[in-house]
Amino acid sequence: MIINAHTHKIDSSADVNCVSFFHSDAIADKTSTRLVSCGIHPWHINTANIDLGLQLLDTYCSDKKIDAIGECGLDKFIKNTDIQVAVFVKQIELSEKYELPLIIHSVKMHHLILEYRVKFKAKQPWVLHGYNGSYQMAKQLVAKGVYLSFGASLLNNSAKLEETIKNIDQNYMLFETDDSDLLVSDVYKKAQSLLNLPPDLLEDQISKNFSRVFGK
Repeated sequence: MIINAHTHKIDSSADVNCVSFFHSDAIADKTSTRLVSCGIHPWHINTANIDLGLQLLDTYCSDKKIDAIGECGLDKFIKNTDIQVAVFVKQIELSEKYELPLIIHSVKMHHLILEYRVKFKAKQPWVLHGYNGSYQMAKQLVAKGVYLSFGASLLNNSAKLEETIKNIDQNYMLFETDDSDLLVSDVYKKAQSLLNLPPDLLEDQISKNFSRVFGK
């Protein structure tokens, strides 16, 4: 089974897609092959009606319309870090309240993501999507139970990212396409090459990881 753990569109190469919607979108219905996530993205914190967005998310959670919260998180290049943190914290609280995983957007803020994981003693799975950081940071995140989702960057032949994926605990690894036109099957193929794993073994590992995060 091939799984796309984070995408903004249906990927035809995946047996299961976790499709992410922004809080202002009309979200699709969940199905057995389409999981749904929704969150307030840090890109939108300066334009969104935050209170209304959080109320909407709370309703989606209570009505069981979504399988995960996110993407949400922190972005160094967006102004108003204090507001970003406040909105991120609210979504951590919703994740814990409704026992839903959190899908996280982080740009040069991995250290703060780790800090809040520890500070809130979060019990729900967190998935840091589009990971392209160092192995040193990856080790710290995984040690605190944060899953790392790899996407288009893996195909760029980055020595740093190749070191990361070759050495991290494979129990905390997922694959995605985000908003690219890439097929997640291509990410699987690249990972198979780097890890020297047969396709069936890698697919089985990722399926088990996905099941632990989403309970599916």
